[in-house]
Amino acid sequence: MGKPRRSLNANVPWQGLLGELGVTVRSQGLPGVVRCPICKHGVLQVSEDRVAGGQWHHCYECRSSGDMIELAAKTWGVDVESAVVRLASAGFDLPRDADAIHAYVRQHVRYRERLASLWKQSQQGLLPGIGTFLRLVHELKLGCNVSDKRWRDGPTGLPGGIDTITVERTLAPGAMKQADACHQKANPSSNATFRGQGWDDVLVMPAYDLPERICGFMFIGRDGDPEKDFIFRRANLGTSANQHTAEPFEAGLSMHPQALKMAEDWDQTVFALDDPLVALRLQMRHFEQSTRPLPVAVWYDSDTRPLGQRNGQRLRTMNAWAMMGTRKLVFWSPRLDAAAIRQAAHVDGLISTVGPRNPKEESLKDFVWKYSPRDLLRHIQKSARPWHEVLAEQMATMTDWDVEQLFLRLQTDGEDREDILRRCGQTVRQRVARIFADRQAERTIVLDGRRISERRDGWYVLDGKPKRPE
Repeated sequence: MGKPRRSLNANVPWQGLLGELGVTVRSQGLPGVVRCPICKHGVLQVSEDRVAGGQWHHCYECRSSGDMIELAAKTWGVDVESAVVRLASAGFDLPRDADAIHAYVRQHVRYRERLASLWKQSQQGLLPGIGTFLRLVHELKLGCNVSDKRWRDGPTGLPGGIDTITVERTLAPGAMKQADACHQKANPSSNATFRGQGWDDVLVMPAYDLPERICGFMFIGRDGDPEKDFIFRRANLGTSANQHTAEPFEAGLSMHPQALKMAEDWDQTVFALDDPLVALRLQMRHFEQSTRPLPVAVWYDSDTRPLGQRNGQRLRTMNAWAMMGTRKLVFWSPRLDAAAIRQAAHVDGLISTVGPRNPKEESLKDFVWKYSPRDLLRHIQKSARPWHEVLAEQMATMTDWDVEQLFLRLQTDGEDREDILRRCGQTVRQRVARIFADRQAERTIVLDGRRISERRDGWYVLDGKPKRPE
């Protein structure tokens, strides 16, 4: 699918719509909560949709989710096209043109339904006894020795498994029609999800940016090598997500459907991991002892992980944290880096750095296997502290060079260095100020063929003659 048109949902303000549906709105801020007009007794949450525009609804009772037009359609018991016409008649700025309505339904509503259907098929695909996935499950140590019923009630929530052809037909139906015409199995497009040889069946992890809305998929195939065999494919949800911009795209969060509910058992805590394999291994081992998932969410940042890169796209979890509500977020980051600091600072979360400092994957794998999943999370939870305290403590053991590189990385990623330093205490602020003052003691540019140096005491021309003030 090419770049979709702007969603008509952006023209249906949530307060006006809820008034039209007879729902009382007591607060004008987002996210907002009202009584669900569909099931009449559930709590409906309304969130800002920063990707496609407008707002998004979700009811935990009746499981309804979608944009404001879909909320109207479900409340009235009509199809989406009829809801658009009815809302236009009620005074909302919506077209009556059939082509415009059809484009919105096809590019937004039906497209999201295709993504949800792909995930549903994937959930059915990875079941015990299906041999095509046994090799990957075994090699990645994702086995879970439970009955079929226990599997369906637990592990089937994350991950799934499916063949790559079905993935391509879902994400690129036009390109696959061309492939069919040429009697080809693979996607011939340069934008194909899977390139190269050996892509057959893949493990699947969906990522969400809003409740129940898939914004991308993590696919793991071939030999399961994070450098080559992990592919993150973001969804083509529209408008701001498809403009040419230097800003990173929202990558969303991957988690079991019951993960947020399970935070109640952990003092309303969700554990944020940036390694999908570690998260999956913890969940699978845990499901052998429990029918309830762990409150673990996987976040993505392509600035530090090659598995997030795709056609030059930059991916970063930022907006999706709003799904956490008031729950506490504990970031587990044994190797504290700029990405973890950025994410934790964004949500004012906690950080735990327990674990090996060795960057090798095997070291982390060995550390994880020393604990039961519950014991490991308890260890992480007890050691977690506010991110700025952890950063200040880590900086005390870092060289000036390492501190400089850390804050340069944060700065180039668009973070406000001063805002971060304000939370870290006077000692840290003074040290960083000294480091950058020394670094900026002399800067040089070329202007009209002359090299000009900026120093603390003024500007100088460097043209082979004795330096003189300019």
